[in-house]
Amino acid sequence: ESLLQNELNVLEKSDIYMNPETIKEYSNLRELVSSRISNVKSEELLVEQDVNSKLSHITRLENQISNLSNDIESTNASINDVKNRISKLDEVVNSNTRDVDNFTNHRNELLSQLKQNEKESLILNGELNDINTLLRDIGDDKRRSNYDIKLNEAIDTMKRIFTGVHGRLIDLINPIQKKYNIAVTVAVGKHMDAIVVDTKQIAYECIKYLKDQRIGICTFLPLNNIVSTTIPDRLRNFGSKYKLCVDLVDCLDVYKPVVNYAIGSTIVADTLDDAQELCFQRFEKVKVVTMIGSVISKTGAMTGGTVMSKSSNRFDEKELENLYKRQKDIENKLSLLSNNNIIKQNILDFDVQIKSLQTKINFSKSDIEINQEKLNNLLNQIKNKEGLLRNVKNELVKAVNEKDSAVNNLNILKNQIIQVENEIFSTFSKKLGIDNIRIYE
Repeated sequence: ESLLQNELNVLEKSDIYMNPETIKEYSNLRELVSSRISNVKSEELLVEQDVNSKLSHITRLENQISNLSNDIESTNASINDVKNRISKLDEVVNSNTRDVDNFTNHRNELLSQLKQNEKESLILNGELNDINTLLRDIGDDKRRSNYDIKLNEAIDTMKRIFTGVHGRLIDLINPIQKKYNIAVTVAVGKHMDAIVVDTKQIAYECIKYLKDQRIGICTFLPLNNIVSTTIPDRLRNFGSKYKLCVDLVDCLDVYKPVVNYAIGSTIVADTLDDAQELCFQRFEKVKVVTMIGSVISKTGAMTGGTVMSKSSNRFDEKELENLYKRQKDIENKLSLLSNNNIIKQNILDFDVQIKSLQTKINFSKSDIEINQEKLNNLLNQIKNKEGLLRNVKNELVKAVNEKDSAVNNLNILKNQIIQVENEIFSTFSKKLGIDNIRIYE
């Protein structure tokens, strides 16, 4: 009765009115419908549950797609950040590498300049030493000029006191041409200032005189005691580039034994190459002197040439002035080259800068490797997530299709129920003046 009262209350609020008998008839018809559609209704319930399950599954897939899309977007943002970081690091590496190359080029230029300066300094110092030595020799000759004066006075005195004193060998001989002055001077060597006398006895008396007068020590060449070897004629047949030194000396016949003793079989060559050719290629065991004073002994030993000699050249004021000018010029150049310490410091500064930049480059490259590895990991993540996203979307399409199929089945079942309801409630609905019972319900 309570249920019927509730239904009446509903009908009173609508345009449809049913008395208790009508309601009872409705209930009986409804029970009939229920008995007729019980199997369909059970199937409808199952299908509806399946539809709801598929809708829940679709919702989960849509949420998963949304989360994956957001995750991929975030990962892509991280990838862009890492790529920008790598790009900036590459710019740093390239910039620092350019600076290293630039500094290295400057350093190499300075190093080349330093080596050139050191080489030039070495050459200039060598030339300066030669000039200084030459100037000292000139000074020594000037200082010895007083000694020479005394010696010459002593020789003149000895000539008056002792019979058979001829004088110094340098005063008794002359090269046949001026161009042979140096070669003859070197060939004669220490005997240039030796005093030529007739006998050993006269030499002893002269030595005692010089000692008494405190003139100094001199070498004496007694003519009667000089043993000169015969010079082979073949030495005169070596060619036009070679001259027998004794043939280049002009002197009285009486002094030729002394000249032969002092010079011997010495050969004068035009150049050092000619001298080397004779000694080392033609294997002639002779002493050779070049025109500029270089010497190759019989044993093959080589010594530098004498540039000038007190007995072979006499400097005039012009030559001396040129020497002083060259000396000053070299000293000025050496002064300009004295900035080698500054160059060395600049090289060290470049080394420090290059090392610092190289360290930065190494750190940047290491950072690039780390970020590149991070980028590769992110790209792999993107690849996996995009693959997963495609799979989820495919699964979503499948789920939607399955849901649509289930909904279609559900609608078919609902239509079956409606058909049964329409069939059973057809007369009842017409009695109430409605199209179907669902309006009433």
